[in-house]
Amino acid sequence: MKSPIPGTLTFRGLATVNKKLATQSTADVVDRTNQTGGSGASQGVPRYSINGSFNYDYLRFHALFQVRYVPSGFYDNTMIGPDDPRYAAIVAQGPTNPLYTSTVNNNRVASMTTVNIGLRYAIIDSADRNLEAYLNVDNLFNADPPIAPNTSYQTNTSLFDAIGQRFTVGVRFKY
Repeated sequence: MKSPIPGTLTFRGLATVNKKLATQSTADVVDRTNQTGGSGASQGVPRYSINGSFNYDYLRFHALFQVRYVPSGFYDNTMIGPDDPRYAAIVAQGPTNPLYTSTVNNNRVASMTTVNIGLRYAIIDSADRNLEAYLNVDNLFNADPPIAPNTSYQTNTSLFDAIGQRFTVGVRFKY
């Protein structure tokens, strides 16, 4: 069946599933899967992440629409927050409970979805000369990263966009 829209539309979807990320200290082994906070040696990985993109090509024009999703997770898998069934009893016992120093009032890190777009147009496209103009917008809707403070930033910069919306405009050429 012939499409009424000229050009080529392609879709690409990628998902990463992390079953286990075990780190070992001198005391014990900690599974850092589903931990989206932390930094340095205590940094974890999300349980999964999803990245999808649509590309449209027509003659000299190219467009890209990309969506990246990182689900919610825990700030630190060694900490005990209100969503843990042990939390209420530990806090009620107070400092007499040996796990009391491992309690926090919020151990959750929210999810983040980022949308990026890119446009390109080949002004000159020959075997020996090329001239292309482009525009990219990263974090199109200027989504704020979830709060997951570490030693340097307000969020986990390896998983979440900490810069915000940004534009790139330029020209590429080959002569």
